[in-house]
Amino acid sequence: LTTATICKRRREPELRNTRQSRHGQHHKPKPNPLGLQYVSTPNKPAKMIIPVRCFSCGKVTGDLWERYLKLIDDGITDGDAMDQLGLKRYCCRRMVMTHVDLIEKLLKYTPDGRNEKKMSLNP
Repeated sequence: LTTATICKRRREPELRNTRQSRHGQHHKPKPNPLGLQYVSTPNKPAKMIIPVRCFSCGKVTGDLWERYLKLIDDGITDGDAMDQLGLKRYCCRRMVMTHVDLIEKLLKYTPDGRNEKKMSLNP
């Protein structure tokens, strides 16, 4: 059965591409499936942070990324840094260790980033 068939049987209008249900209630926006967050403040440019939760076990890992980077910059090995952060499970360790901050590369493809690139090419 398709949605159109079900709606015809109920004598209801079809609800394709609408934000409102048949009862007049608005649907809640879908959650971000990857749990990614974008942080932007007036003093800092927008940056992408690690997914908020581990994909496998659900442990909160979003607040550990910057502390992890600070420990690595201080010369602590990856394993010791993750032990200090309390990351015992290998799934959570994977979340932190394999995360790559791509926001600087992605910002080149926004309208502002393209305009800046054009301006730098034409002095």
